[in-house]
Amino acid sequence: MLLGSSCVTDDEPGHEGTGAQSELVVASGCDVPGSRCEPQERCVAGMCLPVGPGASIGSITALAALPALDVRELGPELGGRLDGIVVLADGTILVASPGGGVWRRPFDSLSWEQPANRGLIDYTIQHLEFDLLDPAIVYAVGRNGLFRTANRGDDWELLVGGAIAPVLPSTDAVDPAPFAQLRVSESDRILFWSYPCRGLYWSLDSLRWRRARIDPDAASSPDNCLAQIVA
Repeated sequence: MLLGSSCVTDDEPGHEGTGAQSELVVASGCDVPGSRCEPQERCVAGMCLPVGPGASIGSITALAALPALDVRELGPELGGRLDGIVVLADGTILVASPGGGVWRRPFDSLSWEQPANRGLIDYTIQHLEFDLLDPAIVYAVGRNGLFRTANRGDDWELLVGGAIAPVLPSTDAVDPAPFAQLRVSESDRILFWSYPCRGLYWSLDSLRWRRARIDPDAASSPDNCLAQIVA
């Protein structure tokens, strides 16, 4: 028996249709036919555990007693967080981090390797995303520009940007990733990107870019500092 749960069982003597609570749950748990939990509870691994505020100490203890999950470090071993993860058609995994650059793991390998990364200005990458029209192309959003690769990260083409990025003003966004794609037909889409604090850039072919300042009268206006773009 498990202590600290308040599970109601329909076929338990004295509980049928009464809504009475029981502090003991048989080993079969609340996930068997004919059993249910209270409205403010959820059945987790055979135990009725409260959701939201007001969780009881007994239920928290029961939750802590659940079998430990098999959580393992998969890498790559680089500092910081992974802000971008994509899986290519051949199973290769590409990941990127702000400060750690781009790393990859081939499908048939257990080890991570760093691509050549030719063409990247620095190792600050905030986002990875497939092209909507060509899944063989992956975009990388960086502080200094928007890049793309078609060979698993060995070579990156700078599409727009390229100068040293200015210091961003205070913002609530933890990792700004101002990039979006809007598909308008089977063969057309619009790309949007924002160079730090310089307004909105957009392109129909990813090669020719136009700029639209949110506040055209003040080049340094905070209104031109975009943290996210949704299309």
